[in-house]
Amino acid sequence: MLEEPSSAPRRTTLRVPTPSALGAALVAGLCLLPMVSVALAAFFGSVDTLIQLSETVLSRYVVTTLWLLAIVMLLSATIGTATAWLVTMAQFPGRRVLEVLLVLP
Repeated sequence: MLEEPSSAPRRTTLRVPTPSALGAALVAGLCLLPMVSVALAAFFGSVDTLIQLSETVLSRYVVTTLWLLAIVMLLSATIGTATAWLVTMAQFPGRRVLEVLLVLP
């Protein structure tokens, strides 16, 4: 037999964040500060600054960023493929631990 739903209001429990969750939120907030400041400068700043940047250093910054992106992608693919192959094909002490650690960011 089906039970009738209770008409009493459902009680919600207030969960207090753990110290590690608070620490993680603090670190995440600190990491977001530069992006927030750039976004605020883009929305509320003057166009003169962007024009000056484009005339002086912007092209060099874009080229440097693209080179850095390409190098990081190449190294990540190489190291990731090599370690994945090593963990899959070889038996060595600590292999299971390394297999788990390789998944972590």
